[in-house]
Amino acid sequence: MADIRLAREDGRSLLARVDALGRCAVETFHREIGLGVPVNRRGRHARFPLVEDVFLGRTRHQGPRAMLRHLTSAPRSSCFKKICGAASNAARTA
Repeated sequence: MADIRLAREDGRSLLARVDALGRCAVETFHREIGLGVPVNRRGRHARFPLVEDVFLGRTRHQGPRAMLRHLTSAPRSSCFKKICGAASNAARTA
C-alpha cells in the first residue's frame, strides 16, 4: 500500500494511491479556507476558519508503473493540468 501526496500553496492537491490488491487511482482536490459559521448552527456564533475540499476528478490506472508514468508525463497528463492549472497557462502567455 502506498500514498503519494502533492500540495500547492493555493489549495490544489493531488493524492495517488495504490492499495494491497494493486489497484491504482489518482485524485485531485481543491481546498478552500475561509471564515464562516457552519450551516447547521443557528443563532449568533463567532466566525471561525472553515475548510472545504472540492473533489476535481479521479483517474484509474492498470498498475503502479502506469500510474507513475502518468504522473511524470508532465504537460500531457490530465491530473498535471488540474494541479498546475492557471500557473502553467500564465507561464505560456508571458
